[in-house]
Amino acid sequence: MNMYLRRVLACFIDLLIVYTLSIMISRVDVCNPYYEQYNEYATKYNELVEEKTSDFNNLDVSTLLKDTLPTVKKVNKYAFFYNIWYLGFFFLYFVVFQFFTGGQTLGKRLFNLKVVNNSEEEEDVKFNQLLRRSLFIGSGLFRGITVTLIINTIVNLITFKSLDIYYVIFTGIGVIAFIYEIVFIFYYMFNKKHRGINDIIGGTKVIDLRK
Repeated sequence: MNMYLRRVLACFIDLLIVYTLSIMISRVDVCNPYYEQYNEYATKYNELVEEKTSDFNNLDVSTLLKDTLPTVKKVNKYAFFYNIWYLGFFFLYFVVFQFFTGGQTLGKRLFNLKVVNNSEEEEDVKFNQLLRRSLFIGSGLFRGITVTLIINTIVNLITFKSLDIYYVIFTGIGVIAFIYEIVFIFYYMFNKKHRGINDIIGGTKVIDLRK
């Protein structure tokens, strides 16, 4: 198995661990005061989408987004503690845990990979390097790119007088996250040194311990 595939699988496993832990603790009432409200509006959103998409031939995506926007805003507002727990576990895992294990997460250890300083000597990675690179890790399969999730969480705490403004910001964040993820994938695939954008920002690289 080549390094590219191993790194993708390691990242998937690591994100799955963080996502699972955050979901588990977010379902405990004392850890998530918005649990009931989130479920209520998430159910309303699903029902609304089902109703609006019943006639698929006459579906207008723009109208669908605007009709569901008030409910989407409520869902995102009450997802606050889901996001907070996810971000908490994310930084504990990808920064603190990985620092004290010498640059290895559980996924990286499974596939014999390690994060090191981007130098010929390949010194141990520093805490601030892991912090910087972690801001640009993530996937739409889970909760998205870390930095856009942070921005989205802050945006949903703000009360907007106009839903149109919220609509522009909300969709803008989503588009930016999607574009970044596509660019990240292609950059990594065609980078001879197997460095992702997060490695460039963190001044790091991932090495193969099998060599």
